[in-house]
Amino acid sequence: MPPKKGSIRPDWVKRKISLAKLGHNVSLETRIKQSTASKKRGISVVTREKMRLTLLGKSRPAFSPTWKGNLSKAHRNKKLSEENKRKISIAVKEYIRLHPEIRTKASLFFKGRRLSESTKEKIRQRRLRQVLPTKDTLIELLLQRELSTKGIEYQKHKPILGQPDIFIEPNICIFADGSYWHMLPKVIKRDQIVNNGLTSKGYTVIRFGEEDIKNNLNACIKVILNKISDIKIKEI
Repeated sequence: MPPKKGSIRPDWVKRKISLAKLGHNVSLETRIKQSTASKKRGISVVTREKMRLTLLGKSRPAFSPTWKGNLSKAHRNKKLSEENKRKISIAVKEYIRLHPEIRTKASLFFKGRRLSESTKEKIRQRRLRQVLPTKDTLIELLLQRELSTKGIEYQKHKPILGQPDIFIEPNICIFADGSYWHMLPKVIKRDQIVNNGLTSKGYTVIRFGEEDIKNNLNACIKVILNKISDIKIKEI
């Protein structure tokens, strides 16, 4: 039996209704009806104050165990569209930009945590697909343009160890190294680790410095073409 108009539900009834609704997918038509009904009914001053305190985290602190538990139940088995994921991502990034202290808190939260091997592997795979910098450098574009002119097919930033700037099938990894960064001791050591790792897996590694590409582009392209020819001969 529905409650009488104007009656006040006790807290245990409200809690029971809230839990029953968690995780339910509400249709767009139902949402419109609920919104229209709420607008007609109006919100009392007391309710407005409760909503204000909730949003401020005073009546129900954000990220408390209860808050996280309810949020988890609400989103369980709920599939988000790509558009919703994009909007959430933008909102989170904007919030972090406006509240830099959140980044520090997140860092401290993960500090010292032990991750499972499956989680570590997922993180590695995601990092391999992150293209940094997001735009191709001038020396990369020079090599790409010349290879395209020669009719050579290639893949940019292949998601393997070191993420080669240019990859040519079956196993040629080409790196265009900037003069500044790749002269730093830490980066030189990292490049050597990448070279050894790729070579041990059967890849052929070619590295060109920034000055070589800018001043002797044709010579660089000739090295690549010769390496492609050598591989084709071996395959025969």
